[in-house]
Amino acid sequence: MLVELVGPAGSGKSLLAERLRARGDVVRASVWNLPRGLIFESALRSLPVLLRMCYETRALPRAELEQVVRLNALRLFVRRRVGRARLVVLDEGPVFALSWLRVFGHPRIQNGRLDPWWRRTLADWAGVLDRVVMLDAPEPVLVSRIRGRQKPHDIFEHMTDAQILDLIARYRTAFDGVLHGLTAGGRPEVLTLTAADGSTERLGDAVLAPLGPETTAPERSGAADRHTLTHRATLNVVASLLDYGAKLAVGVVVVPILVSGLGRTLYGVWEMLGRLVGYMTAGDGRPTQALRLVVSNLQGSPDDSAKRRYVGGALVVWLLFMPLVVVIGGALVWLAPTITKTAPALAAGVRLTAALLTVSLVFGNLASLPESVLRGMNLGYKRMGLQAGLEVVGGALMAGAIYLGLGMLGAAGAQVAFALLMGLCFWWVVKKYVPWFGIERPTRADVKGLLSLSLWYSAGEAITKLQLASDVLILGIVLSPTVVTAYVLTSYAARTAVNLHVLAAGGAIPGIGGVIGEQQHARAVRLRNELLALTWLFATTVGATILLWNRSFLTLWVGSENYAGPWVNLLIVTIMAQTAFVRADAYVIDAALQPRLRVIVTAVAATLTIGFATVLTIRFGMVGLCLGIVAGRLTQSFAYPHLVRRCFGVTSRPNLWAVGRPLVVMALLFGAAARLGDRILVHHWVAWSGGVVATAAGVLGVALVTGLPAEAQAAVLRRGRELARRLR
Repeated sequence: MLVELVGPAGSGKSLLAERLRARGDVVRASVWNLPRGLIFESALRSLPVLLRMCYETRALPRAELEQVVRLNALRLFVRRRVGRARLVVLDEGPVFALSWLRVFGHPRIQNGRLDPWWRRTLADWAGVLDRVVMLDAPEPVLVSRIRGRQKPHDIFEHMTDAQILDLIARYRTAFDGVLHGLTAGGRPEVLTLTAADGSTERLGDAVLAPLGPETTAPERSGAADRHTLTHRATLNVVASLLDYGAKLAVGVVVVPILVSGLGRTLYGVWEMLGRLVGYMTAGDGRPTQALRLVVSNLQGSPDDSAKRRYVGGALVVWLLFMPLVVVIGGALVWLAPTITKTAPALAAGVRLTAALLTVSLVFGNLASLPESVLRGMNLGYKRMGLQAGLEVVGGALMAGAIYLGLGMLGAAGAQVAFALLMGLCFWWVVKKYVPWFGIERPTRADVKGLLSLSLWYSAGEAITKLQLASDVLILGIVLSPTVVTAYVLTSYAARTAVNLHVLAAGGAIPGIGGVIGEQQHARAVRLRNELLALTWLFATTVGATILLWNRSFLTLWVGSENYAGPWVNLLIVTIMAQTAFVRADAYVIDAALQPRLRVIVTAVAATLTIGFATVLTIRFGMVGLCLGIVAGRLTQSFAYPHLVRRCFGVTSRPNLWAVGRPLVVMALLFGAAARLGDRILVHHWVAWSGGVVATAAGVLGVALVTGLPAEAQAAVLRRGRELARRLR
């Protein structure tokens, strides 16, 4: 089997070719470094076309002549020298050579006078090549990789980013033209892979798949390669669920302690301060997100020095944004008493609490640098149990501070201690499991590449925070911190459900991203429909259960005075369901590597949400806030499905009955559960637990039978059986 790897500079061709060659029974070749004897023979055989090129160009185009000679020499090499290899991987083969002539060749070579030679060459190689693998990655990733590599006489060394992007665009156009001519007769097969979100093992398996399972299994070397990608992904999801389960359990225990220890008013102030400081996460430049992406793309690279430089680059980006964080933090600390409507006697304590929470955020962001390396290396499961234990320790510190009477200051100090402890533990774990981990002085290009990615993530984070965290602040500013307490506690179960959905959907998205990267849009549409069906089933089951039992839960947990009422409860669950659908489509859009329009839509939705919520809160209180959130996010509810269809190239309109039927069933189940939930009140945890389990099981069955079409039911059941088999 003869395969050529094609793609713009920085897409990972050389790395993937080297990893394939290391698997055995694989030969790697290119138009470069061919035996001199073959070069000489090729020059003699190519003499007629070389003379024709000189005649047409009225010159001696040396680079073009050499490229033609090397291309013909490669054909001789493939025919004679590959021996009994099952796979020959061409890294810069005929598609590259012909594309190079389109990009850099003399204009007279491209004016049609050499068309007979072009057609003959394309036909010859089409009869030899079995597959062309097109690699690509987002432009910021390509530029970052190009800037970070060290090659002698690199043509990109003195180029600006704009010039690099222009050359990449010209090569992409040339690749499309050559592939169109090459595949005119139906072969070779063209496989498109996204090299930005997959390891070289996954990409290599995709290339080797036609040769059979005995070839696709990579040769493992070292402890880091003992697990398959699927196994690692499963372990990573288990680790995330364990961490979140520990955080949830700690919250169930600690929140009542905070409410009773601080009082309803100060607990509302504490929640408002947490949201205010949370806004600052967008101000640190998000270097950890950029570092995780870059390390993920470089995880198979032998250049450990480049990885350490990127760690150093992320640290530099963090330091560059530190003055902005200090300025924003200082402003928030000063304004905190005014925003939270705190009495003058408590103003100093509120400011000091906000300052400690800001310090905790800064330390936490710094501590996440080693965690980003661990996740980027696909080793997130190595922290399994550690972060869960740290969550327990952090909860114990906060509970201890409240028990000792230290109030909000003590709780904030516990957050600082927790951030420091987490940073030290993650540093130890990464040093243990990632041998290359360390910090080296980055080049200007390294910092520039990370900075461009960080700015994008920072903007997206800022918009998301504005949209998702503004509800508490609007309530506190317009009404009072006491109202915030009731709202936050009533929405606790719904927020927990949304976070669980994020973990589950996040585990499915890499697979959908791989399908999208391979341009299998029909299959991607089916997978997206399955994801939406599962999301609907989850939101309907959990939402109805919350509506029926949330009042009893709050009465048992923190007291009935913290229940905001049936209408607020219903609207909060509606927001939960809306958020689940919005996030599912947002993940799909990001997996298609087209986040820009999504961010624009999110910005519009955030503006409308804050405006509607503020106006309606003034008029209708908590109910108005919830109505404003639902109305503002309708922008995403309508726009995101359109963006997904655009990503997949789907032009047909969705079936209104297929969309309307689940919504009608959800509305009926929610209405019935809300009406019963306002009448049912249990006073024992055992009765509450049994009721929750029975309700969830019953609603799940009813929703599955009545709300989903037969095709969606079959897909959900098939996915459930597959999951059960894997768990066994």
